[in-house]
Amino acid sequence: MFTQLRLRALLYLCTCLLTTLVQAQVPMMDYTFKSSDDLQGWWHTKGTTVTLKDGYVQLDSSNWDGKLYRIVDLPAGSYNLFGEGTGSIKVYLRTADFKGNTLPGINISHSEKWRTDYRDFDVPAGRYAIVIKVTGPKHTARIKWLKVEAAPQPEGSQDPIPTPEELARYRPDPQVVRGFMIGSNFKAEDYQDLKDWGANVVRIQFSPYRIYRKSPDDFWQKGWPDLLKHLENQVKLARDHGIKAVIDMHSPMTFGKHSDRDQWDDPDFEANMLHGWKDIVTHLKPLREHIWAYELWNEPLDRSQLPWAPRQWRSLAIKLVKAIRQIDDQSWIVYGPGPGGMWRGIEHLKPLPDTRIIYTVHWYSPGSFTHQGVHVKADTDLTVANKSINNHYPGENISNGGKAYWDKDKLKAHMQPVIDFVNQWNVPIFIGEFSVVRWAPVPDGANWLNDSIDLFEQNNWSWTYHAFREWPGWSLEHPSGPDAFWYPGVDIKVLMTKSENETDRAKVVKRYLLKNTQ
Repeated sequence: MFTQLRLRALLYLCTCLLTTLVQAQVPMMDYTFKSSDDLQGWWHTKGTTVTLKDGYVQLDSSNWDGKLYRIVDLPAGSYNLFGEGTGSIKVYLRTADFKGNTLPGINISHSEKWRTDYRDFDVPAGRYAIVIKVTGPKHTARIKWLKVEAAPQPEGSQDPIPTPEELARYRPDPQVVRGFMIGSNFKAEDYQDLKDWGANVVRIQFSPYRIYRKSPDDFWQKGWPDLLKHLENQVKLARDHGIKAVIDMHSPMTFGKHSDRDQWDDPDFEANMLHGWKDIVTHLKPLREHIWAYELWNEPLDRSQLPWAPRQWRSLAIKLVKAIRQIDDQSWIVYGPGPGGMWRGIEHLKPLPDTRIIYTVHWYSPGSFTHQGVHVKADTDLTVANKSINNHYPGENISNGGKAYWDKDKLKAHMQPVIDFVNQWNVPIFIGEFSVVRWAPVPDGANWLNDSIDLFEQNNWSWTYHAFREWPGWSLEHPSGPDAFWYPGVDIKVLMTKSENETDRAKVVKRYLLKNTQ
């Protein structure tokens, strides 16, 4: 028996080594379409006209089988498919004989704008066709570039991914929580009000960078210990009112240039994040039973990689999870793949190698409705500013560069990737933020909240509304409707004055918070 186990282990190691060596020999397949030489090795089907333009190739099809393709040999492994295009276009891989199943492709179809996309995929060794397809007769497809490359192997890539059955055995306690996102300076009376509203969880924003800016020279010696003590006091206040806490690392621990691109180039970023989380978990370990989860990082982003999630983030997240587990092997950890509050990174995500992970996304769709008027500038004329408000739900709103009708069915279709991820892996989901600005038309804001929360509840997801007693623009305690519209330059009383009566939006959220006691 011992010999068999050793033999299996040796075979496994050899297989891993062989896979690594083979993948290392796979060159990146980088295709551009700038000259006739770039079309060497590409073939097209009958009825497809191929025309080189200024920096891209255009395909016009007279039938349903219009495509440009080339044959490549791929060793077994994990790959990334990237591309940029527009028009009626699909890009994907399938077996070279065109008889096997079509592998998932990238979505770069758009009537006007150029779009970029990517897809991760795994294949056995074999011959494959890279296909650029026109999606209908008398349609046009355009593509600038296309890449196929071996996927990088991040931290933890050799760690076994838990099975759906293993993941289904564990759930947070309580299984579903409902509450609010808050700042980090609440008093006892604020927590009592939260309790009276029916909340059983708060998502506490924790932003070390703000403290660092005030005292950069002695941050780790003075500012950081004071911040940990303050965080401890917030958790104790939540505990005293029967409310659990999510500790949300709301800004990353990068203390150089503070932008979503620069943080990845900060040589101390990873060390600071590891240092920070080890200290947080150690300091709060005596209060562990009152903490619902630790959220590794709010809205991870690198705009230079959009529309993709930051590729460095999963590797760093696994390191953070392993560091936390050295101190606390029981607490739940919240992981959002990004980019930002979106969930593009969840579409092809494999769970982290840990059974106590809660996956999170933020919900603000469509942004033209939920954020209407939020980014109006101080010198904007009121007439011009009003053009960015009075967007309706249900109603037509801007979506992916064009207009679409948004109602509950559209909301459900938009969150389908998250639903699919849960159905595949049996993992818990936490909607860490969702909101609609309070000057959305009445009753449209309340209608959107009702439909959104109802979809969360149908899927058994936890949620925290953004936000309670933070910026008044999101407040449920302030008046609803376009008369409440405010931007810098308008009398601040419009923003700050609370409603004398309970708002329509507050009634919706309170009704769902009642589920915490049922």
